[in-house]
Amino acid sequence: MPVQDHFGGETLAASFAKIDPLLDSEAVITYRKLRDMMLKAQFDRKQSEGLKSPWREFCLASLEWAAGRDLEALKLLDRGSKVSPRYYWMRYYIAEILLRRLDLYGLAREEIQSVIAKCPWLWEARCLWTENLMAVGHPDPLKAVKSVVVPEHSRASFLAWRGALEMWWGEYDAAVKDLDISAGMDNPDALCWRGGALLGQGKLAESKRDLDKLLTLDPHDPEGLVLRGEANRRLGRLDEALKDLADVIAISGDKPWAHVNRALIHLEKKNLLEAYKDFARLYRDHHDIAGIAKSPFTAAKLKGFLEAALKAGRGCRRSDPHLITGVMRAAGVPIPAKPAPGSRLRYWVRTLGVPAPPDSPDARAVTEEQVLAAFKTAKKK
Repeated sequence: MPVQDHFGGETLAASFAKIDPLLDSEAVITYRKLRDMMLKAQFDRKQSEGLKSPWREFCLASLEWAAGRDLEALKLLDRGSKVSPRYYWMRYYIAEILLRRLDLYGLAREEIQSVIAKCPWLWEARCLWTENLMAVGHPDPLKAVKSVVVPEHSRASFLAWRGALEMWWGEYDAAVKDLDISAGMDNPDALCWRGGALLGQGKLAESKRDLDKLLTLDPHDPEGLVLRGEANRRLGRLDEALKDLADVIAISGDKPWAHVNRALIHLEKKNLLEAYKDFARLYRDHHDIAGIAKSPFTAAKLKGFLEAALKAGRGCRRSDPHLITGVMRAAGVPIPAKPAPGSRLRYWVRTLGVPAPPDSPDARAVTEEQVLAAFKTAKKK
């Protein structure tokens, strides 16, 4: 399908020309939607040739980001953000990659602070700042978003994100209050996070209603499927829960919180071997259950660990490593100074006395030095 079919018949260049004057709090959301449309339309490098800088860099960075080539994406965004001060907001995406993809909290903090200072209209940066505070164990991360004032046209989006942050931090009453307003303004994300917050309050039927509605709108929403799977499990609707959890694993690959819930269902059904299998999948890159099955790791001990993980995770059912780190800190689990990406759950289970495989090198890991070198390389071009 031609790219312009995704933009109401316009070419991609025309679409960017139309939104280029935007410099308000909806800008990043608009650009993200365009990026997602480009990827769905199988946008390629040749189609970027007619775009003016920095849009060409932004589009190419989107392709690199989608392909998992984070350093190349960072170089392109760094270059695009320096074309003119009006494009400094592109560094928001640099911060997002550093935090959510690379777990480089210090560099992410510096980028977010600079974006907040130079683009005060960009409320998304304050939300990302809160996620960074959660990841490093700040005692009051929500303070950064409690007093943010946004334009009316951004209110639904902002309240949905703030409600999600409150849910992840276990402030369910505050989350429901914000998400009620956002959902009333027809923001679909609010249905997902309100479903999670209601789950945290123990209002299972109400949670399921929100999640049913969300998944009618988007049957493949991964967080929605995980949360509804958990709601169904707690309601005793085990077969429905298994279907939701199998669906999200098929769509998104290994999903830690889906495996936690599915392991609990297998324990409920007295199927310890299948529970071991799901527990082993929590290691992400290690699926051998022999070490667990041969250990004195009883069904009761496994159930206790899984329930403790859900409790420590509060409302968070996303796979983002930086949020998993926050969950571990909330549970009082010590974390190495520089935990390898993908190793957090392994470290967690070892801390709790559960047999776990050794950490394996992660070929995708990117160091702070490599990021800084990538920025220097981008400046030369």
